[in-house]
Amino acid sequence: MGACQTLHSHSQKPTPPSTSSSTSTNTGYFLRKTIGAWLACGFLSLALLHLLCCFPGGTKHVVFSPLLQYFNGTYSSVSSVPGGGQSCDYSEGQWVWAPGHARRYNATECDVKESEDCVRNGRPDTGYLDWRWQPAAPGVDDYHLRYSSVYLDTLAERWSAEADTMDVAVVSAGHWFLKWAMFYNGGEVLGVHMLPESNHTEIGFVTPFREVIRRSVERLVGGNAPGGARTVVLATLSPSHFEKAWDDPTTCARREPYKDGEKDVDGEAAELRRVVKEEASTAAARNGGAARIEVLDVTKLATMRPDGHPGAYMHRDPFGPGKPEKMLNDCLHSCLPGPVDTFNEMLLQLLTKR
Repeated sequence: MGACQTLHSHSQKPTPPSTSSSTSTNTGYFLRKTIGAWLACGFLSLALLHLLCCFPGGTKHVVFSPLLQYFNGTYSSVSSVPGGGQSCDYSEGQWVWAPGHARRYNATECDVKESEDCVRNGRPDTGYLDWRWQPAAPGVDDYHLRYSSVYLDTLAERWSAEADTMDVAVVSAGHWFLKWAMFYNGGEVLGVHMLPESNHTEIGFVTPFREVIRRSVERLVGGNAPGGARTVVLATLSPSHFEKAWDDPTTCARREPYKDGEKDVDGEAAELRRVVKEEASTAAARNGGAARIEVLDVTKLATMRPDGHPGAYMHRDPFGPGKPEKMLNDCLHSCLPGPVDTFNEMLLQLLTKR
């Protein structure tokens, strides 16, 4: 494994705006039967697909070459580093002011989901596009380069049937486990989450989540990849930022990132993040190198970006004439382009560091 590169520094933001709320604020298929898809497994993250669709069709070389060129231009170029073997934790760092950094593609031209195309929907501020994640990485060498029934013992055929054709699989799940659910194992109800009227045992969400991650990884590392050893990437949770009621248009109206140390990773996000890391470590030790297992830890950097959600701008011109005072707000997903694109850069680092 190569060492973690030092990223280019950027000038500091000259006059940072207030971080207070305005007064006027991953993917794959989940295991399922009958209702809802909860675990997803695929070659690349959702945001990477948004990037890919912006390039003209053609061969793999045609598609991936522009991506790698962009990647190299952002993070310097990639090459082997003498004395490698160090691993890099890109999950620690801070968001630095980098004007224009995330203005990398036109969401409308890329066929982005309308509720995530914040510019098209009239969001007046674009400062959320002017920040870049700077990993801390001290002392490393430079690169040059209603409810759902969840069957815990049954893998979803939609992805499991294709698992052996994958060289790289990215598993991203989490938020659906926080919803109402009834969990099954061997055809019997194992327990429920947030269903007190069901007369079944409340077991929460952590244990089912752990079981799903474990079984999914076992399936993915147990087959043969067409190109040799398979790479399995487990992504951690990207938390939401609802500060008020879901129908309050100021529930996520912050205009810039939290500073390092200003917002901690805690609660549900911390629990699910811990489970992913523990299961990745356990699986790596158990499989003895037959598959490469990595963690794409995006929880901290995503926690620090309350400004990157569509909010009321999941709707076209939400504050225009005749629009209701109360409306659905999206403080979970990211504007596109937006902070979520950084996940791609981290993913590419993981996939190219060997």
